[in-house]
Amino acid sequence: MPVGASPCRDIELRLLLLRQLDLHPEELRPAPGSWRKLMASITPAALDNRVSELREALGVEAVRHIARRCPHVLQLTTERILSRLADLNLRLGLPRHQLVAAVCRFPGLLSLTSEAAGGRVALLVQQLGKSEDFVLAMVVSQPVLLCLSRATLSYRIGLLHEAGSMLPGIWGAELTSAAPSTLGRLLRCSDPVLSRLTWTYLRTANNGRKFHRIRSMSTICCQPAARWHRENPLFREWLEAGERDRREGRVAPWPGWWRGTPPAEVDWWRGASGQLTTTTTSGGQLTPEEEEEDEED
Repeated sequence: MPVGASPCRDIELRLLLLRQLDLHPEELRPAPGSWRKLMASITPAALDNRVSELREALGVEAVRHIARRCPHVLQLTTERILSRLADLNLRLGLPRHQLVAAVCRFPGLLSLTSEAAGGRVALLVQQLGKSEDFVLAMVVSQPVLLCLSRATLSYRIGLLHEAGSMLPGIWGAELTSAAPSTLGRLLRCSDPVLSRLTWTYLRTANNGRKFHRIRSMSTICCQPAARWHRENPLFREWLEAGERDRREGRVAPWPGWWRGTPPAEVDWWRGASGQLTTTTTSGGQLTPEEEEEDEED
């Protein structure tokens, strides 16, 4: 009989972790799949020794986070876990306390190889146009980014790129000056949440074009879902209408960019000269005529 087939074994492992890590029962509710992997691969005696060793090596707080969020990591030997930490430390060049703090935020890092982590860092440096130090600071604040696929990271960077190109003086400037933690938080947002930016731009363009009043990217993307859908009742329908094209990859690349100074002949909104006049001056400020119209409203 497999280890995970015994209800008694399930209770035994849970009680062991609760006692060893001083947790309350409601604090130990890991993902079922992760818990089943642990149950199928370790005995209570081995888990008891593993937790004791890791408490000595990483501290009780780090082991608590592992047990609560990614308990299957505990099936790895202590030597294997410490070896992966050393490899990540070598590749990322982070102080040990920062690396352990990142593991506390996202224990799934311990299931990542140093080659995969290095590949994600290189991709972020290349596509964001930021320094490696900036990207590493971003990873420390949002370590889950290292576990996203390269395709997902590229797509989300593209969504931010598109939004910044729509409003270079407002959203583009926000992206350029964003702190590592802020940019990391934006990249952690799901694709539908990042699509709120395009929706907000279109709504503003169709309702007076008062772009000087538009909210920041961080405010839009961090708004609670219930409030967002209450204020934007048609957003879900609009998003679903394009789901098939997005799923099948039929998405044309955005022609604009938000880094650097664009050539004079390129229009921010259409990507070609003379096709459309921008509604605001550079920097997102209204012209005197627009200010008069706004005051009348």
